[in-house]
Amino acid sequence: MSARDHRIEAPRVLVVDADPFMAASAVQMLAHVGVSDVRTARDSADALALLERPLGNPDLILCALDGNGQDGLVLIRALADRAFHGQVVLTSGSDYRVMASLAAVAAESGLRIAATLSTPLEPAALGRMLADFRSAAPVAPDDAPEWLPPAIDLAGLDARVAAGAPMLAIQPLVSLSDRQVVGGEVLIRWNDAEHGVVAPAAIIAAAEATGRIDAVTNEVFRQAAEWVGYWNRMGTHVRVSVNVSIRNLDHPDLPGRLLQVCDAAGIAPEQVVIEITESGLVDASAVARGVIARLHLHGFGLSIDNFGTGYSSVEDLRDGPFSELKIDGFFLRGVHDSTDARDLIEAATARGRAVGLPLVVEGIETLEDWQLAQRLDCDLAQGYYIATPMDPALFLSWKDGWDRAIAHARVAV
Repeated sequence: MSARDHRIEAPRVLVVDADPFMAASAVQMLAHVGVSDVRTARDSADALALLERPLGNPDLILCALDGNGQDGLVLIRALADRAFHGQVVLTSGSDYRVMASLAAVAAESGLRIAATLSTPLEPAALGRMLADFRSAAPVAPDDAPEWLPPAIDLAGLDARVAAGAPMLAIQPLVSLSDRQVVGGEVLIRWNDAEHGVVAPAAIIAAAEATGRIDAVTNEVFRQAAEWVGYWNRMGTHVRVSVNVSIRNLDHPDLPGRLLQVCDAAGIAPEQVVIEITESGLVDASAVARGVIARLHLHGFGLSIDNFGTGYSSVEDLRDGPFSELKIDGFFLRGVHDSTDARDLIEAATARGRAVGLPLVVEGIETLEDWQLAQRLDCDLAQGYYIATPMDPALFLSWKDGWDRAIAHARVAV
């Protein structure tokens, strides 16, 4: 079967719905409109487990947002993290304005939204959506592996890593209480000559899928440490946050290697926070958990990234070696217009406060976002309202300007 036949004429569909009756109804309607390759999942955990199987990626996911609490949004976030390249249909009985807000959140996270459909589903609406999907679905080359994101020149990636070419941007991190700059998160950046700026999620997904993730992480960490060392020598002592894949943590020698990099750069481990996604911790092996504990013992900070997705219990978080919880800006999107969105971020921050760890919130884009984060007792913030990700060479001059503005009360926060 050709890629065209599979992707357009006979799409594979995954229905994610906690209500077995609604899931069965969707399967029947899909069969009625000629779609026979349909699987179902009760929740995000089941759906993600299916996606890990060989040939497990569907072309279309019907994601129910009702009845699961936060679980539909958890799945959206996880699909974005995995650079899912199919399309997503959001289904809900909510007001259309809530649906539009949630669809915008999903699209901004990098997902391709095929449609939003009201529930209970109607065969006619489902049929129209599938007709549009079949006519618009991209045709992939027959030999393109489904797990490899597009627009990734792997030879170019290898060359950049081997040459130590600049790969970083930094987004400043600011205290919500006194507005002081405490550091920033380093973000991987790659401006490809042919494809332009390549999304960080696509770079990481490709690196993980092709066994390059250790080399990429090592180089990102090295460059980040060197910048911190430079800032130390310039009299500015700040911290940086570095994202680490759960696959990196399966190497027992990781803490020793990172310590060597810190020593070479002249920085203390305490100036580095290792960010690990909350969803990744679910699948962490015994080796990975041991590595996490050793990173803590060596003085590295440990942050649970994308906190609020609901994977970890309060007890697990309280007893773990973590130093902060980071709430994804995903939860802020639409929060000022949607009661549902406000409930989500309030639940996430309440859960964080129950653990007793500092809360970092990203995605602060407006004064309203900043004020909301303060009302929710968050500790640190990052986002476009503070500063966009920048070349690390510009960080000190940006910080000087921010500090002067704060000193003269010219920043409206």
